[in-house]
Amino acid sequence: MASSIPSCGPCDTQHISKPSIAWCTLCDKGLCLECKKHPTVSTASRNHNTLPISEYQELARDVQQITENCDKHNEKYTIYCKKHESPCCGSCFVEDHIDCRDFSRLKDIIDRTKNQSLQTKLSNRYQKIYKEFDRIERTTCRIYPRKGVILKKK
Repeated sequence: MASSIPSCGPCDTQHISKPSIAWCTLCDKGLCLECKKHPTVSTASRNHNTLPISEYQELARDVQQITENCDKHNEKYTIYCKKHESPCCGSCFVEDHIDCRDFSRLKDIIDRTKNQSLQTKLSNRYQKIYKEFDRIERTTCRIYPRKGVILKKK
């Protein structure tokens, strides 16, 4: 895992050194605070996804090496061939998978995975909140009986 904070990719091209606060998963570059604002303004990069740099650094090295583009055709992967357990770009599909029958759109798989991850995070938060309420309730039950005893002594 990366230990140092990557510098901002767009600023680097201008020979300016700024630390990244976010990572653009599509551009595969770090973004400083100022540059992070620009993708949401530009139509060309409006749909780019960013994540906090701390989350990016937590990813395993092999996960960071996963690309969205086919090495053979330099096209974006759009399809997942279940038969070969492999992502495919449009050219790969035509050249190597035209006879395969079991496919999924990568976007659908990613969306399902994100939803499952979000549900897991929410479930974990609800469990923590429930445990905290339970702890408060137990503490309150121990305090209130004592309060009555203390008040009677006065």
